[in-house]
This record gives sequence, structure tokens and C-alpha cells, in this order.
Amino acid sequence: MKKSFWKSAALSAMLAVPLLNGCCCEAADGDFKDHGIPVPVNTYFGCTSAYGDRGQNVALMLMADYRGLRGFYHFDLSDRSQYYVPLPQDDKVKGDTIFSSLYSTSNRYYIQTGTALWEYNPVDRRVRYWPTEWGYGMSMAEDDEGRVWCVCYPDCRLLCYDIKSDTFRDYGSLRKESWQQYSRTMAADDTGIMYFGIGITKGQICAFDPKTGKLTDLLPEDERTPQTDPAVFRATDGKVYAVAMPHYDFRTMEIMLKQARTRGVGPWYCLYRGEITKLDSPPDFELKPCTTGAQVFTNLKFADGSRIIDPNVVEKTITYVQKGKEESAVMEYESGGAHISSLLALPDGRITGGSAFPMRNFVFDPADGSVVHRHACVQWNTMYVWKNHLFVGAYNGGWFVDWMVDKPWVEMPRNLPDAKINPVCLGNAGAPLIRPHALFCTDDGRYLVMGGTPAYGATGGALAIYDREAGKVEIVPNEELVHAQSIYSMILLPDGRIFGGTTIEAGTGGATRTTDAEIFQFDLKTRKMVRHEPVVPRTYRLREMKLLPDGRILCIADLNRLMIFEPDTWKMTELPPIPAEMDGIVWQQGPRSLIEGDGRIFVLGRKALGEFDPATGTVKVICRFPVQAGSAGAYTNGRIYFASGSRLCSVSVRK
Repeated sequence: MKKSFWKSAALSAMLAVPLLNGCCCEAADGDFKDHGIPVPVNTYFGCTSAYGDRGQNVALMLMADYRGLRGFYHFDLSDRSQYYVPLPQDDKVKGDTIFSSLYSTSNRYYIQTGTALWEYNPVDRRVRYWPTEWGYGMSMAEDDEGRVWCVCYPDCRLLCYDIKSDTFRDYGSLRKESWQQYSRTMAADDTGIMYFGIGITKGQICAFDPKTGKLTDLLPEDERTPQTDPAVFRATDGKVYAVAMPHYDFRTMEIMLKQARTRGVGPWYCLYRGEITKLDSPPDFELKPCTTGAQVFTNLKFADGSRIIDPNVVEKTITYVQKGKEESAVMEYESGGAHISSLLALPDGRITGGSAFPMRNFVFDPADGSVVHRHACVQWNTMYVWKNHLFVGAYNGGWFVDWMVDKPWVEMPRNLPDAKINPVCLGNAGAPLIRPHALFCTDDGRYLVMGGTPAYGATGGALAIYDREAGKVEIVPNEELVHAQSIYSMILLPDGRIFGGTTIEAGTGGATRTTDAEIFQFDLKTRKMVRHEPVVPRTYRLREMKLLPDGRILCIADLNRLMIFEPDTWKMTELPPIPAEMDGIVWQQGPRSLIEGDGRIFVLGRKALGEFDPATGTVKVICRFPVQAGSAGAYTNGRIYFASGSRLCSVSVRK
């Protein structure tokens, strides 16, 4: 067993991060500039009521910026004092994206993310951690002995911390599948057996006996429902009940149970003493309290009737009710900023893009260095400019959004379908295409065409077409495209032909069923594939395309391979490798690493900017960066803009 690693965080410590005035960097080629952090706020992935050293009410929040979990925000309702307790700085462990958290009966807050199981004690305001293998804690539970359990994505790693003996155990990866495993709920019966669901490609219910260390799959193969992640619930009768569910997210177990009663798929099961019994009808049971949830876990009520109303991390305010009186306070914290997930140049020379998390839109004006950021509802994956319109393909749900960039921005509502002024929500593709990767508008402005990957656990994405005249979304199903693959890139030629490339990857948590990505031609009039065939062997993804002046198409395959496609002959030629000093080509969900400006084509690498020579098919490094580039690039007024984590940077490419 591993012993705990203690680290104490200073009560008033803040993360020391550079803000909007830029940062000090080594000199770079190309007149490098750091324009700061467009979205300089944190987001939170959990909030719980707890009590402090005097038994007073305190609110705890999990703070995250572009690096993932960064620390715990501690607010004392009695005297309005607040502390931002950062994670210990240690090379052994790193925070990451948060998917589940738990507030225990021992007044501790737990989260597993990155390479550690983290514990925060609101009484002494200390952070403890236990190193783990990399993973994401997808579900957490507390058993009757007060032990905290966690199952991790992607390999079903099981962790346990016993507060009575102060010991931690990592049971390792317990199951193997050909796909990444999700487990969103877990629970223990009153005999100490742990149960959890496994999804999403094919659901399974598992039982783990801590005494023997044995894991048992309880569902026979013919009862495993595709694209589900069974949910499990501990009842007050000491038993655990389960039902298969589509992919889900939830703030509390009470909310999860309501979803299961209405969205459950197939029969319910009773789980007890490591055995499973299929039930003839849904069981009527009372949920045993367990304060845990997924991603944005909320436990906002205190024993004395006080409650937290709105922990608004973006606006830096927290509102609460105490002794019948509503009060609010300003939240004090510093932030490394939100991750820039997309980037594009507007026709007037401004730079815009999206962030996640939180999901915001920002606009940077190079003329005066000003920046604004505002609520965007969803994650702006891919963008396309047509005249004065910026069209967006957004996750989660394959949304079409229309923003008229020369009109005033109207504050986005909480729910995207309610956006009806500017921007406007046009509709969405739903489960067949939830994560957009490619988007374009036809030259006449009538059709928006979007490709991407499908719902969690599914394989093979659809094509979504929005008719702006008819005002409706049409779906071309995967069966009529490239079976078991998804569209990752598309290009509209001047003659109206549409070419694109696929990826063999499935929706998140799904199973890959093919081996080589394909290139295709699609006819928008007939809604049919004209032709499709594998690109070249061992190609995982054809992720970006750019039309060259001579009519050939420059393509990016996988992370660092360039190819030339000749649409008239369907000849694909792999080009020489990009320079090693570029350290590969940047990646994002809506690729924009082939950048055109002043008749030149640039290739955005992680450590350097290259220029493509169509005559030789080679890339020459023209500028090295003092930071690592990420996300997309954009050109305006002789400069290439790109993201580096949460920061917006640029270099001059004027000759």
C-alpha cells in the first residue's frame, strides 16, 4: 500500500500566473508578441457545503483553468473570509480535467484527476494527495466503513482510501476492452461489495470484493446493451439497484436517480452480496445519501437551512442564504485563464474564438489591444466566415450557430436553443454528430455543411446540412457516407465539388472498427457520395485541407504528415516530413493549422511556424516560438495569431 504524501498550502496563497499585461519570454524570430489571456477566468467543476474549524458553514469549490484542476476555493459564510488553496507544486503529480468528486461523511472533499487522488480538509485547510497512474476519476462512492472509492477512465483502475487506517490502495487496471471505458456511478452494498457500471460501447455491471480483490462481470454477454453506461444506486435497504443508461451527466445522485427512472434502458437489477438478480419491474426504493456527482457536482444545502444559491466563478461572485437573508460576496482568485479552443480572423481584422472551460467567446482587436469575452453557451469547435456572418459548429450536440459580426452582440441565454437574436441558434444534428470537426458554407450562402464524430460510444458520424432558406437541418446518416468513419475535413472547390477526409476514431468511448482513413467526394445536390477510398496505408485521420493555386489540395494526415491530393486524377502523394524543429503540427477539434495569407500558405507547428512551398512540396521554418503553440492559427495584417494554452500570441510574417 502507498502512504499518503502530505503537502500544506498557505492559507492565503494564490496561483502566481501572468495576466493580461503579457509575459516575459525569450526572444523569438518574427517579432513575437504575447497579447495576454483573452478569457482570464477560472471555471468550477464542483461545489459542496462543508464545515470549518469552529463548525461554521463553509462552501468549497473545485477551481480549474486551462491546465485542469488548480486548487480549492474555500469561502466561510460566517465572516465572509475566503481562501484559494492551490494544489501542491510537485513534479510527481499533476491536476487535469475533472469528471467526478465526492464530499465524505468525514467532512473531506475528494477528487481524482491527472496523477493523484486529492483530499481537501476544510478544518485545517490542507491538501493531501496520493500519486496514481494517469487517469480521470469518472465515479466516486463512500462505503459504510467510510472508505472512499474511485473508478478511473480509461482502463477501469480502482482506487481506495481508508480514512480509519489512513491508507491508500491502487488496485490497478481491472478490466480490458478494445475501447476506453467509462464508469459514471458506483455504490457499495451493506456487506462491503462495490458495484459500478462500465460503458459506453457496450454496458456492463461489475462487482468487486475488497476482501478477495476479485472483480466479477455480472451481465452475460447477451444482456450487455450497446452505447450504455449502467447506473448503480445504493438503497437504504442495504442493496444496490442498477439499470442501463445512455451516456449521462449529473450533479447529484438524486438527479441521477430521476434520470434513470425516465431514461433507463431495459430491465432493472438488484445487486447484493456480489450477485445480480433481474427484476420484473422497476424497484421502488429510497436512495441512501451519498454526496457525489459528475463534473459539475453540487451540494448546496447546509444542515441549519442555509444554502448556496449561485457560485458564479466567471463573474467572481457567490450568493448564499443564511438565517433567511440573501447575501453575496466577491470571489477573490487569480487565474491562468481558460483554454483557447478555436481561433479565426474576422473580415475587419479582429481575432475571435472560443474557450473551454468555461465556454466563452472572445474578440481581440489588434488595433488597440482591447479584448472582450462573453458567454458562448457551447464549445465553438469550428468556424467559417461568409460575408458578414460567422457560422459556428459547436459541441456538445452538433449545433449550428449564426453570428452577424457587423451587428451588436446580444447576451447569450443560458440555453443555446433560446438564442434568437444575435447570435442565433439555427438547430443541431444531435446524436449522429455531436462533435463538429469541419464546417463550410456554400458560395451562394444557402447551405451550411458540417461533419464530425457521433455520440459517446457510437462509431461512424453523420453529415449535417442546414438549409438557410428552409430553416431546417437535414442529416445524411453514416451508412450513406463512409461506414464506421467520421468526417474530419472538407473543402469546397470553385467548381462546386466537395472533397473531404475522414477519421477512423469513434465517438468518445466508442470502438474503432476500421483501419485506414479515406478521402471522399460528396455531391450536395443528390446528397450522395460520388467516390471514396483509403488515403494511404496507416493513416488514422485526414484532418485538414487547403486548396493550392494550381488546383491541387494540400492535406494534413495524422499529426505531422503532409500530402498532396489531385482531385481530377485522385492521386495522393505523401510529401517530405516537416522539419523536426516544428515538433509536429498543432491540433484542435476544428483544425486550422494550414493558414493562408498574402498568397502564402503557412503551417503552424507546436514550436515553430513553417511556410509551404508548392513547387517543391517542402516546408521551411521561418519563425521559432518561445512558447508552445496549441489550438488554431489565423492571419490578419501581416501577422499569424495562435493560441498557447490560455494565451493569445502572434508573430509577424511580413517579408
